[in-house]
Amino acid sequence: MASIQWKVEQNKLTTPASYRARTVAHTTLDYEGVSSAMAARNPQLSAGLIEFVLREFREEVLIQLANGNAINLENFLKFAVNFATRLPTAVAPLPPLSECLEVQVSASKTLRDDVRSAASAEKIAATEKAPMIIAVTDVTTGLENVMQSGTSIVLNGTNMYFDNTMPGAECVIEGTRNGRTVQTNFGKRANSEIIVVADYPAQTSTHNNEYLISVTTSYTENGSLRTGTYNKRLRVPLQVSIGALATGILSGAEDNPLVNITGGAATASQRIRIQAVINNQDQILRISLLDMTEGGKVGDAVIINGDGGYEILGYTGSTVTYLTITVNDYAALYALVNTAYSNRMIDILNVYA
Repeated sequence: MASIQWKVEQNKLTTPASYRARTVAHTTLDYEGVSSAMAARNPQLSAGLIEFVLREFREEVLIQLANGNAINLENFLKFAVNFATRLPTAVAPLPPLSECLEVQVSASKTLRDDVRSAASAEKIAATEKAPMIIAVTDVTTGLENVMQSGTSIVLNGTNMYFDNTMPGAECVIEGTRNGRTVQTNFGKRANSEIIVVADYPAQTSTHNNEYLISVTTSYTENGSLRTGTYNKRLRVPLQVSIGALATGILSGAEDNPLVNITGGAATASQRIRIQAVINNQDQILRISLLDMTEGGKVGDAVIINGDGGYEILGYTGSTVTYLTITVNDYAALYALVNTAYSNRMIDILNVYA
C-alpha cells in the first residue's frame, strides 16, 4: 500500500512564522478510476457495472436528501441537509433554499480510525509552483482523454492561467511520434480551467493517434517559465471502413500498428469504442467493444494471449456485429496498456458499414 505524502507549507498570515503539514494526493480518482480499482479487487464484477452503481448511488443520495431524509451508512459516511441561516424573528420566513440549504457529508469515527490504522505517511520535498492539469474532457462526447479536431476540450487543474502574449507562455498539443502545435483558439483561460478548440498536428501514420498536452506559464513578470504536462495520453477517433484496408488501432508512437482491424460486419455505420484492459487480479489482457457512454453497454471481453487473429463481438443493440482484429505485437501492446494507460486503453472508432 502506498503512503500518504505530505509536505511542509508555511502559513504566511501568522507572526511569528508557523508551518502546517499539507497532504499531496498521488492522483485524484473519478467514477471511472474508483470503478476500475474496485473491479481489480473483485474480478467477478465489471468496471462498467460498478460505475453504473456508483452513479445511481449518487442519484439516490440526491433523492433522499431532497425528500428531507438523512443517510447513515454504518462505519462509513453520513449524509444530511441543514439550513445555514439566522432568522431575525421567530416568524420570519426561510430564505430561498438556493441561499441557505447546505449538504453535509461526514465520515464516521470507525472509518477515520480504520484509515489511520491502515495508512503510513511520507514527507516529500517542497515543490515549486507549476501548472497541474488534472483532467481533460471532450465537450462533444463528454469523455475524458479524448479530443476531436475543431471541437473544444476542457482542461481542469490548478495554477494553469497563462498570458499568451508573454514569450514562451503557451498551451501545446504534441504527438507522441511527431508534430507539435501551439494552441490559439481559447474560450477561457483561468487557473482552474482552460477551454480550447483542439488543434493537433497530423502524425506520420493514422494509427499514431496519441497526443500529449501541456501548459507553460510564469507567475511573475520576470519569473522563470514553468511547464505542467498532463500525465495521461489524449487519443483522437479513428476511421474504420469494413472491407477496406486494415486499420491500425490501440497503438502509440510505433512505426507499425500494434493492432489492426482486418474485417467485421455491421448493419449500419456507428461510432463505438474499443478497449484493451489488463485485470489487476489475473494480469490478463482483454479486448472488448463498448458504447459511447462511460458505464454503458459492453460486449463480451476476449482474452488476448499472443500475436494473431481474434473476433471481438459487438454489444447488445450495436449495429456492429463483430470486428476481426490482428494483434501484431502482443508484448508491446501489453506494455503500453500497462505502463502508459494504467491498464485501460480506449480508442473511439467511427465504423462505416
